[in-house]
Parts: sequence; structure tokens; C-alpha cells
Amino acid sequence: MTPPPQPIPLPDTYSSLPNKQIRIENHPQNASGVTPIQVLTLYRPGKHNAFTGTMMEEVERAFQLFDLDDRVKCIVVTGHGRIFCAGADLENSFRQTGEAINDHRDG
Repeated sequence: MTPPPQPIPLPDTYSSLPNKQIRIENHPQNASGVTPIQVLTLYRPGKHNAFTGTMMEEVERAFQLFDLDDRVKCIVVTGHGRIFCAGADLENSFRQTGEAINDHRDG
């Protein structure tokens, strides 16, 4: 008999998660705990927030946690600076033969 799955621990604040290419903040920002509105920002200054495999993993992980967290009611997705997202980062993450992109497609 397999043991029951362990519950995923929810963070005290999403801004404390060790993300590299996204930022998550409460709205309003000065709130101490998790607020019903979370702002997820694509964050790659100097690269116009070009989308990478790392960014994809961080966004997926964040949304998995948001889905489990009854405190979160609304997620605002935005980009750092003037540009939301320049598209896939063809210089780094998605340069290979398209495998990184195709791995996440249904079908």
C-alpha cells in the first residue's frame, strides 16, 4: 500500500520563493501575508522579458501553488519595464531544434 501524498507546503509570502526570472508580489505590496491579489511579473531586464525554459518552469510552479492556495483569488500577469514579453529567447533556451517548445505541447 502506498502512503498518502504529502501536502505541498504553501509559502508565507510568494515574494520569498527563490525565482530567478519572475517576481511575485502582493497587492497591495505593503501587506505582510499573502493577499487575494498576486502580481506575477516576467523579469528579465535587458532581454525584454524574453521567455526561457527557466521562466516557464517558474510560472508553472507558481500557478500550481496559486491553484492550491485558497488565499489567492486573482493573479495579474505583467512584464517588467515597457515590454510585456519579447517572445521566446532564441539565443539561449529555445535555440535547440525546437525540442524545448515541443515538450510542453499537448498531442
